Amino acid sequence: MTSYKKIDLLKLSIDSNDNIVYDGEFIEIKSPIIEFEAKYIDNTFNGINLKINKNSDSHNLFANLLGYVERIYNLNKIRVIIIHDDMIKIKITESSRFFDSKTKEIDTNFFKSSNLHKGLFSFYINSGDIYLKQMILIK
Repeated sequence: MTSYKKIDLLKLSIDSNDNIVYDGEFIEIKSPIIEFEAKYIDNTFNGINLKINKNSDSHNLFANLLGYVERIYNLNKIRVIIIHDDMIKIKITESSRFFDSKTKEIDTNFFKSSNLHKGLFSFYINSGDIYLKQMILIK
């Protein structure tokens, strides 16, 4: 897992499977602490929206990184929109894991209790979609 702060943009590229890679190697990116809300469709948890705070230097650096990733895809004729209206959509997979602030694994039903939370995320990017590996709640 690589912190968004330590990524050299010039070492990012796309592999033959449309994954973002760093210096030719698969990369899992770690986000800054960021507010998010869980998204439900028909009462089923299906994703997370991260909210970019334009007044935060760390969020602006993170958004610039993802904007660069978006440009890489678009230059390779893969049309993507990663950030829209200061929101970043993260998709959930069967292997996505969720932890409370004490690193105890939690069930996604926890997110139904309120709308906004803060967390740290690790994710990978394929075909312009962001897929969650792990998230930890921050209190």
